[in-house]
Amino acid sequence: MNDFRMGWSHITLNTGSSFVSSVGAFGNSIGIGNGNPSGIDGLLSLQFGNSVLNSIGDSLVTQSFDDHVWQFDDSLIYTKGRHSIKTGFQFWHEPIKTFYSGNNGELGFMNFKGTFTADSFSGATANTGHFLGRWAEASCALRWSTVASKGSRSIVKTT
Repeated sequence: MNDFRMGWSHITLNTGSSFVSSVGAFGNSIGIGNGNPSGIDGLLSLQFGNSVLNSIGDSLVTQSFDDHVWQFDDSLIYTKGRHSIKTGFQFWHEPIKTFYSGNNGELGFMNFKGTFTADSFSGATANTGHFLGRWAEASCALRWSTVASKGSRSIVKTT
């Protein structure tokens, strides 16, 4: 007996905002260093606390998913009495085209809410406390494929 299957899946999702190209690299032009990374047009989000103007600009949170899955599976099953032998192949092709800018967006933001500013000039000069800054970064990329089955199977993975 022959068992043949094939399948196809496609997911498309595009969300986000963008500036009109005539805005240009506005963040860089007003003196914000690296305000427009990779030539992205617009102005990063400038947020102000306790003011009439709450914020200007946009951080440009963007996500784009254009993912496909192609699957082919063919199996040959031979049965004689109480014994059966199954052999075949499986092929998956998964072009994954995913982009997510992160919660801070492509341009990011600057927040001026006065959180780390003293209430008055005298309070700022009279402060005898200590300041300790700490920064750490970790990145990790993992990729694995696990197959558990009874019998014999081989996988050829190409990227």
